Amino acid sequence: MTTLLQKPPRKPKKGFDPDFRFTVVQYQKMIAQGIIAPGARIELLDGKVVNKMARNPAHDTSLTLAQHELSPLVMPEWYLRIQMAIVAGAHSQPEPDIAVVFAPASRYAKQHPGAKDVGMLVEVADSTPLDDRRDKAPIYAGGRIPWYWIVNVAEKIVEVYTDPKGGAAPEYRKRLDYGLDTKVPVILTGKTLGHIEVSKLFPAEAEK
Repeated sequence: MTTLLQKPPRKPKKGFDPDFRFTVVQYQKMIAQGIIAPGARIELLDGKVVNKMARNPAHDTSLTLAQHELSPLVMPEWYLRIQMAIVAGAHSQPEPDIAVVFAPASRYAKQHPGAKDVGMLVEVADSTPLDDRRDKAPIYAGGRIPWYWIVNVAEKIVEVYTDPKGGAAPEYRKRLDYGLDTKVPVILTGKTLGHIEVSKLFPAEAEK
């Protein structure tokens, strides 16, 4: 009986990724060619096409309140994109709840805003703040987005992440939490444009 000896598999090269990851270019081609259905609730995070979380009334209300509070502070130099795509690196096209980007809107007629166009991002988290910290914060930090807010509906705080670090292990090096009795500053390109009362970002508090 003859035994065939198989050569041991080669060690993967440094930086080898065993999982296939889509690039933003490939993802956009799938959308353009109809492979991804129009209106599909998905986004590209670190090369993976993932489903977006279902929204509930508390989420949508806090999103509306945040939009209402931010808009007058940032206009006319900036404007708000609501649940629209941005490009954050070669493998991520997330759709944050709010992206504060350079105006005018026509600037993005042919391409989504890139990281350099973004002044700050806001995610509203009603039941999944961990996902926004674990999955999206590294992507936004890697894109050097200077300000990232998580409007944490469950705990009624605003988590503010700053001082992004890129590289192999991107992260925000600073986090400050703002409670209901505080005001959170809105700072873009080093300039404080105003403050928002945290209580005005949560439905039950806003009704009082």
